[in-house]
Amino acid sequence: LSPVPAFNLDTELVSDDDLLCVKGICAPEDIETTPLTFVELTTLTVEALTPPTLEEAVSTLEDLTTFTPDLAASVIPTSLEEVGEEVQPTLVESVLSTYWGPRILLAGACVIYGLNFALLSFMNQQLPPSAVAADRFFLAALVLFPYALRLDSRLAVPALGSGMLCSIAVISQSISLNMGTRASTVAFLAAFAVVICPFLESVVKNKPMSLRAAPQTWLSIILCLAGVGVLEVYEPSTNTWGFDDVGIGDFWALIQAVGFGTCWVLTEDLVREDTDQVLPVTAIQVASMAFFSLIWAVWDNSLDYGLLNLVSDPSLKTALQIIAWTGIVQVFYIR
Repeated sequence: LSPVPAFNLDTELVSDDDLLCVKGICAPEDIETTPLTFVELTTLTVEALTPPTLEEAVSTLEDLTTFTPDLAASVIPTSLEEVGEEVQPTLVESVLSTYWGPRILLAGACVIYGLNFALLSFMNQQLPPSAVAADRFFLAALVLFPYALRLDSRLAVPALGSGMLCSIAVISQSISLNMGTRASTVAFLAAFAVVICPFLESVVKNKPMSLRAAPQTWLSIILCLAGVGVLEVYEPSTNTWGFDDVGIGDFWALIQAVGFGTCWVLTEDLVREDTDQVLPVTAIQVASMAFFSLIWAVWDNSLDYGLLNLVSDPSLKTALQIIAWTGIVQVFYIR
């Protein structure tokens, strides 16, 4: 900010060295208060007012009654540290801004998500599937409730709708496991959600998803399905694939893939413009899942296995621990 050439104020000529300039506005430095009027402003050169423009400067200074050195100090940072303090990233932002941070978190989500199938398969042997779903999502909704209060009201209905789709996926998953479908098979069929997502983006969003337009997407799909198939369905001891007993349980397992895939696509659209709404949207979705799971539990007459009964029954301690894990850690971390 360079001082302007000497100008006339109260018919007295002031030299450049005696001027104090801030943002192109100059005043004598040796007086505490200098009234500035529109007439006096016109004596300033256009060069001193660029930037800001002449019109912006006049508009600003019409409301300015005095100019003092103290005012200059208040609008100019005294050091670069003051500026840095305002833009320091949080710990989470620092981790997510690295190359490995998001990848490690995603790998952790895969581990927790895969463990979920084995735990639910065990739980469904101890408790009715409807009670398991109602208990775990009620607990998750309770933990996430504070975030629901921060939801943008415009996202309330879409969040409830996507939560209903997740409810369909969770209920169909539990039904499939309860019908005797192996946890490995249910996990493999759930992986078809990676096909549902690009299919919906192509059909609903008209996004180019052909092999030529998005080769990396289809390569990822092939690797994902092949990898999950080898890990979960292939039997190395007999060199066979575990599809001999295909039945209605596998149909329910496929429904979970459709429900989860559709829910993920909708969720991405909801939080694309404002990532601060991720947890509030998740809270509403989980609350929706808890509501529909409760309806299922009422219809299945399994309310006797509510959380209070699990806490009071020592024989169900393991079941309570698994519900706490799948209801808090698994839901909160993956979402």
